[in-house]
Amino acid sequence: MTKAPPDIRQYALARIVGLWAIAALPMGLLAWVIAPLLITRVRQPPALVFWLMMIVGMAWQSAVSLWVVYREEGNLRWSTLRRRTWLNAPRDPQTGNPRARLVWWLLLCLFIAFISLGLGILLPPFAPYFLRRSPGNLAGNTASLRLYCGNSVRSPSPRC
Repeated sequence: MTKAPPDIRQYALARIVGLWAIAALPMGLLAWVIAPLLITRVRQPPALVFWLMMIVGMAWQSAVSLWVVYREEGNLRWSTLRRRTWLNAPRDPQTGNPRARLVWWLLLCLFIAFISLGLGILLPPFAPYFLRRSPGNLAGNTASLRLYCGNSVRSPSPRC
């Protein structure tokens, strides 16, 4: 196992709160202020506008993360980023030795997730049917159908 360098210092509470504010508050501003303003002013589906604002927010959080690493380490070399993000080969729990074969389990899980998302993309023509038959739909059938059809880029079903 690798040992952490002995000179790592814990941040003070004010610095932790400040970093949290720098990373999180712009995301809230994008989600609850800028996105609703843009939704009323652009002719795009509301879900697309919100999605784009979330991407901008995540790009901001990535930039803040890189800035923090640069301030602490003094560089953004791949070796530094790899060490700071714990991007190492998986280790055998019994021996502690690196076993790159364990990456195949990760790839299998990612493949399963990709297939399940793909099925979600392939099944939208049936979504209004499922929304109308949903037992948890307390708002009524037409409201959920309108919500689904109004937020889609193209109409998934002739019923929309």
